[in-house]
Amino acid sequence: MSGPKYSTAIIREIERLQQLAKQLEEQLEAQKRAQVLSDISRLDKEKEKVLSDANFFDCDALVKKSEELIPDSPYLVKLKEIRKEIVSVLNTKCSLNGDSEKLLENYASYKELISTAQNKKVLITDLMHHIVEEATTAQQEKREDLFLNEKWEDTGRKVSTIPGNLQEIYMEVLEMLAEGEDYEDKKSAIDQLISNTGTDWAYKRQQLMNRRDALKVEKNRSIDTIGILKKITELRSIYTLIGCEEKKIPKETEAIDQALEEAKKLLNEKQQAEYVAECVHKVFKDRGYNLLGDSIVVNNGRKIQNDIYEYGDDSLISVSMSNKGQMLFEVVGDGTHKEMDASRAEQLESEMRRFCPDYKEIKDALLRDYGISLEQEHLCEPDKKYAKAIDTEEKMDSRRKKKEKKRMSYD
Repeated sequence: MSGPKYSTAIIREIERLQQLAKQLEEQLEAQKRAQVLSDISRLDKEKEKVLSDANFFDCDALVKKSEELIPDSPYLVKLKEIRKEIVSVLNTKCSLNGDSEKLLENYASYKELISTAQNKKVLITDLMHHIVEEATTAQQEKREDLFLNEKWEDTGRKVSTIPGNLQEIYMEVLEMLAEGEDYEDKKSAIDQLISNTGTDWAYKRQQLMNRRDALKVEKNRSIDTIGILKKITELRSIYTLIGCEEKKIPKETEAIDQALEEAKKLLNEKQQAEYVAECVHKVFKDRGYNLLGDSIVVNNGRKIQNDIYEYGDDSLISVSMSNKGQMLFEVVGDGTHKEMDASRAEQLESEMRRFCPDYKEIKDALLRDYGISLEQEHLCEPDKKYAKAIDTEEKMDSRRKKKEKKRMSYD
């Protein structure tokens, strides 16, 4: 019965499934570690940019000059504190030790530290403008011209003078905003509150206090950011392993969970399909079959691997394996379908019959040696109506070009 043979390859041995599961777990752990280490490396580069703003360096000179005129300014005190904090961030290194879970915790803390430093760098620019305003006013009152001749970079922002009784709480709110995301947008809203509600400073103070209290509640709220980050990292790692690195990562927790479940299923299918293909290669090789060529075709998410083996002077064995476990064994001719006449079709029918015992040996070896059972079989009788041909020269040409292209791309 060696016409086309359809079946589904199923790994039946529990021990082999357990081994595959362990290998997959190790492979995924290695990929997750590599993913997090790559993310940490990216953060290192972001950290180096924190001090690249010219105003950041200018603040040292500003502090020195301003201490003579407005030593008690809350803005000046805060500027010195933040400058020190950012320098501390630059001297901080992320630990690269531990498994992927520990690395991810280190990464999350490191990311938060750098994000806060980036926000506070923006805050430094704002503080400098406030200090220049206060110092210039103080200088004018003392009729000195030191600050009048100083030139400061114009960022295009308008900074209003805030009464002293509001400055402290204003700075407290900005520091709390700097610990989260969208700092500049949120700060803009705070600045609008202060500048657009007239001179009712008591009202503005109360609004700032309300915002501060709300931020404290947000900060203390239990949000499983690490848990979400772990899922996203695992999802990205699986996408890399199954070959869809560009796939968009969802943002909602429910969507992430669903995507993760689907990705794990695809990864498991990929691993089992690769195991089956590897075992089929070994069984054919052990029986003296020469592999002429292999190819992979992807269609609508379904991946088909096709292997071509020598079988006699003018015939071949074509083995097709899908990522879902479906298999097809066929005896085919070597050449083009145009060359398939009645005489050659009869010859192929004879070759199909000759392959019958070989197929049984292959099937038995897969189960005995590798725990792979070919089930749900549909075995077609040898018949010249199934006669067809495969142009191996064209396939080999295509394969050589593909390999050459890969070699060229690596040079």
